[in-house]
Amino acid sequence: MSIFYFDVGSTMVRVMHGETVVWQEPSCIAVHRATDEVVAVGNGAYRLLGKTTEHVKVIFPVQYGVVSDQRAYQQLLQAVAQQFSKERSIWEMVLGVRGKFAHLSSVTPQEKKILSTSLSQVGLGRMQLSDQILAAAAQLQLVDKGGQSFCIIDIGGQVSEVAVITGHEVVAVRRLRWGGIHCTELIQETIMQQHETAVSWHTAEQVKKELGEVSADGKVKQHKLSVRGKNLLTQLGKTVVISSEELSPVCTKFAQEIVQAVQVVFSHAPAEVVTSCLEQGIFVVGGGAALKGLPGYLQRQLSAEVCVPPEPELTVLRGLAVA
Repeated sequence: MSIFYFDVGSTMVRVMHGETVVWQEPSCIAVHRATDEVVAVGNGAYRLLGKTTEHVKVIFPVQYGVVSDQRAYQQLLQAVAQQFSKERSIWEMVLGVRGKFAHLSSVTPQEKKILSTSLSQVGLGRMQLSDQILAAAAQLQLVDKGGQSFCIIDIGGQVSEVAVITGHEVVAVRRLRWGGIHCTELIQETIMQQHETAVSWHTAEQVKKELGEVSADGKVKQHKLSVRGKNLLTQLGKTVVISSEELSPVCTKFAQEIVQAVQVVFSHAPAEVVTSCLEQGIFVVGGGAALKGLPGYLQRQLSAEVCVPPEPELTVLRGLAVA
């Protein structure tokens, strides 16, 4: 029988079938306002952002890591699950899909109940709910380490978690209502203020990926990118040249918030636990871990080795299969 693994976050839905990643697209849907019919999902819906008519709206049903629109969330899960209907046996269609479904380590009982109800409503009731931090730890082979403690930072799109684990248990966790999207929004604001130009979300995200870099001293490799936006004075089109140097303070501010979150978690943990974490190193996963210069900055600020695994955005998803 086929096994599916789901990692549904604020910005991305990732699905693995067996050992193959079969879906990795934005966690949004476009629906018709009058009929509530889904007209696009994932990349198709994401491309409609800022371009929809009065008849269609784009919805991100997961906000800050939790379900904010249960109806739209169920529509999203149903639309994604339908993509794999050919790979499901008749028994799976009758009894439901088996596998694991990741959730925040800091999930509340109420949030977990909403999640369970939504899964049951769309034929995913047999999915086992799994802690995403423990899934990441399993993929990183950090469990069963003789009582040693480790710190894992999971940087998502809208929400991030800083957690300390010992064995198979999360002993401390802090949820932060910011992530990669926050950094993109700061870049939008910077371009607006310094160039009097408004750029789209898609453009700001591209700028972040190509020019964004964290630096403690502001010294980064000089790279430039020309982007098109709207002149806020004339309301006409305008081309501006963005440099990596002007964006470095923005990305560094984002990194500073991560350091502060780690400090808060460590302040509530016993000294021996913190010492073990620093000796074993800090592990950074999630899509936000790909920000250039971030590992080195964290390493200097925290005085500990910082490890980022290959394809950090898939760490939780792949960890579900081994947790």
